[in-house]
Amino acid sequence: MNEVLREDFEQIAARLDLGRLSGRTVLVTGSHGFIGSYLVRLLAYLGTCEVVGMDNFVVGERNGLSDIESDKVRLRKADVSSEFAFMDVKADYVLHAASIAAPKFYKAHPLETMRANVLGTWNLLEWAAKAKPLSVVHFSCYDEITRVLTPDGLKSFQELKIGDSVFSFNPTVEQIEVKPIEAVHVQRYSGPMIHFKNKRVDLLVTPNHTMIVKNTRGSLKIEEAGITAKRAAFTMPQGVWKGIDADSIIVPGIGEKSLNDVLYLIGLFIGDGITAYQEKRSPSKTGLARSEYLKAAKIGSLGRFASIEHSGVMHQTVMKSYRVFLYIPKKDPARRRVEQVLTDLGLNWSAHGDVTLYFSSEPFMRLLDECGKYAENKHIPRWCLEYNPSRLRHLFNGLMDSDGHTGKIPCYVTVSERLAANFCELVLKIGLVPYIHTNPPSTSFIKGRRVVCRRSFHIAIGRTRKGLVRKRIRSVDYDGVIWCATVKDNHNLLVERNGRIDFCGNSSEVYGDPTFACGKIPTPESYWGHASFTGERACYDESKRFSETLCAIYHQKFGVPVKVVRPFNVYGPGARLDDGRVIPNLVKTILEHGIFTIYGNGSDTRSYCYVSDAATQVLSVLLSGQDGEAYNVGDAMEIDLNELGRLGQGICGGLIVEYVNATEERKDAPRRRRPDVNKILKIAPMPIYDLKKGLERTIKSYR
Repeated sequence: MNEVLREDFEQIAARLDLGRLSGRTVLVTGSHGFIGSYLVRLLAYLGTCEVVGMDNFVVGERNGLSDIESDKVRLRKADVSSEFAFMDVKADYVLHAASIAAPKFYKAHPLETMRANVLGTWNLLEWAAKAKPLSVVHFSCYDEITRVLTPDGLKSFQELKIGDSVFSFNPTVEQIEVKPIEAVHVQRYSGPMIHFKNKRVDLLVTPNHTMIVKNTRGSLKIEEAGITAKRAAFTMPQGVWKGIDADSIIVPGIGEKSLNDVLYLIGLFIGDGITAYQEKRSPSKTGLARSEYLKAAKIGSLGRFASIEHSGVMHQTVMKSYRVFLYIPKKDPARRRVEQVLTDLGLNWSAHGDVTLYFSSEPFMRLLDECGKYAENKHIPRWCLEYNPSRLRHLFNGLMDSDGHTGKIPCYVTVSERLAANFCELVLKIGLVPYIHTNPPSTSFIKGRRVVCRRSFHIAIGRTRKGLVRKRIRSVDYDGVIWCATVKDNHNLLVERNGRIDFCGNSSEVYGDPTFACGKIPTPESYWGHASFTGERACYDESKRFSETLCAIYHQKFGVPVKVVRPFNVYGPGARLDDGRVIPNLVKTILEHGIFTIYGNGSDTRSYCYVSDAATQVLSVLLSGQDGEAYNVGDAMEIDLNELGRLGQGICGGLIVEYVNATEERKDAPRRRRPDVNKILKIAPMPIYDLKKGLERTIKSYR
């Protein structure tokens, strides 16, 4: 570790009583930014708590904290402006530092800045209002028999690994998507669980678990299970699969064929088809290979063949047979459709008896062999399931024409567990609803003969999801293993329990610490501010003001234990030297022996605070601050840019200071900044580093 950082951390630990963080989990949003990364490194160094870092890497460097990642320091990519960002994070405290704070960057990313400050804070407070942080530790999990439907089949939580793909529901566009798993959490739990159950829904989740449901008006709602349980009625979302649209497919060795016909044939073959390959070797009467004989014996263009005397050398002729058999009785209503599809594909098929159809084609045999050889390992090739619903319908029809059963409730039967999962995926993608029933192996006697039945899977097919009413929901006591998974972006996944398959999410508990900066000299926390709402800085200033309003409302209305900190010009190790702010510019100039540029006449003032002093104040507010209050974070010492330039020259004798006329784009920048720190110093130690010492430590950390 950097020597300067180690000294900083030891000093902070000596000045603060951080015992309340022991055994807790702290979420740091904006974890890869300047202040966020410093806090993550500090907490990781102390080692008394678990740390979860969250960043979208719009400005922060993706690998900036990779050296400290461990079991107690988990880093994840997430955008706080997404309403699902906090769903699966379990945290006792949250340091909300997600913001683009440098003018250079928030002017380049104004919308991203506003989304992080407004939507990020709003989402965080919304979940905090429900989770009641720092009072009860909530778990957001499924029971241990709940499985996940993946492109590789149904998996239990023991089989799930980071990076595995799962099906997820995008609530913005209400579409089915494939997303990777970023983390899997397993733990013991003893307490109440909520059981949602009817013929088409079966979920057992913790009370704070995130449910994705539609109300009786059809509006999508994302809420805790405890709230959903109070609804009179609701339905689970289905989602729409977009997939690939295509009219044809290239069959290797043959060429372009109708995609609809090929998919139908594959579906039919999976249920009622086999392939057979045979080689037959026999001696050639002429001693020539057949191709050689035909070439040598053909006379003119009449199609007649002359006799060729035997040369005395015997040649083995190899006859290869590639046959595909389909078992469709003549009485089956699908027989005519099958015959038509084979004809349209250009296959010279023949019938054998009243049941069997067969054709010879090496390319089609190799294509169909991708589906598996035997009933136990039959499956749908992955590429077949990537098409849009209108194409997948033909695959579905082929499967149903083979092993499907029509009636009041259509059903498909297979002995292949992999195929059962594939079929469920197919049914979901075409807009229907699958329900799996597993029949265990059994033995019976028919006319004195012992008959053994293998385990089979019956997938019933519903057209729509049936609504679930309040009387079908109950609370049950649970004592056992619970689990949850972090899914990228959408933060929900497609789970199966007792044959019912539904989209469901995860929840979190949060503690917010929004940041804000304002003016008046010295600026008290009570100052209302004076900022341009259309200027170059407005995306940052106004969104921060709005986020503070949100914090006040959520504290007043919902009792959210939120505190606000307002940092004033924090600098130190870890800051990006290219962020355009004055201290990083000065440090970069000194390190590179360049020219330090001052805009205007140098009369603008700032109050600079070394990052370890700022971190000490932030943690003091976190642990000892008054809920619903705002606190200035910084140092009261105010200096102008001229003095800063002279200070830099004192540290580096050869430093050149250059003055440049202030540009029009800086017209809305504040001329003075100095915080009133009386309030923060009632709960936090005095800053210990003046600007000169802080600069020296900062420069040392970069060398």
